[in-house]
Amino acid sequence: LKEMGTLKPSCVRMVLTGYGTLEHAIKAIDDGIDGFLLKPFDVVDLRKRVRLLYVKKQLLNVFPRKLYAEVVRDITRIFPRKTEISVLFLDIVGFTKYSQGKDPRELIELLSHQFYAPSTEVIFNLGGMVDKYLGDGIMAVFDNVEAAVEAAMEILNKLKGSFPLGISAGVSYGSVVSGIVGSEFKKEFTVLGDPVNRASKLSKIAKPWEILLDQEAASSLKAVKVTPVTQDTLFKAFKVEIDLAR
Repeated sequence: LKEMGTLKPSCVRMVLTGYGTLEHAIKAIDDGIDGFLLKPFDVVDLRKRVRLLYVKKQLLNVFPRKLYAEVVRDITRIFPRKTEISVLFLDIVGFTKYSQGKDPRELIELLSHQFYAPSTEVIFNLGGMVDKYLGDGIMAVFDNVEAAVEAAMEILNKLKGSFPLGISAGVSYGSVVSGIVGSEFKKEFTVLGDPVNRASKLSKIAKPWEILLDQEAASSLKAVKVTPVTQDTLFKAFKVEIDLAR
């Protein structure tokens, strides 16, 4: 069951047993088992539990635990609405050229395990949400600018020296529309608005291992030093002064 969870994290794993003890339950939880049910059990109840656990795992793939708890308490949290947030874009510099002639399995390994995984861990730990993976980039949203910039700094510091390409970051702040969009075939929770466009633009013009902010984000920061930069943009850009470990 533990190996199954590693191979397919979205799979619901439950232990059904007639010899359950507290020790067995603790061991199952330590191994990452999703549920523990003693015999005799009702089939209808079993199906209900599996369905609820599956929905929870899917939601936790989208929302960080803090936001997931809020959604469980108030489902209107994911209804369409206007809100003020900070948007973070991460971009792998030079990925298109790098990927030419490479083994597809090598590229998937690079993106999934060396870029997406460590970046997502940092984003979730700081209360952010991964909006989407963009091939050679990541879009994430945060409740405040400080968390978005801290995430960008930590990710760049974590990957520099071990990742074969440079990473650039753009951070913006402002009003967006959030909600579930899509069709009957596929839906996703996302945010739309000018801050998304600005953060994307900033990540594209930033140099490797550099973080650029728009004016709204820069104005909201207190503990991080920023300096104006001259870039070919329709809005003011500011560079975060960071000293990477490597």
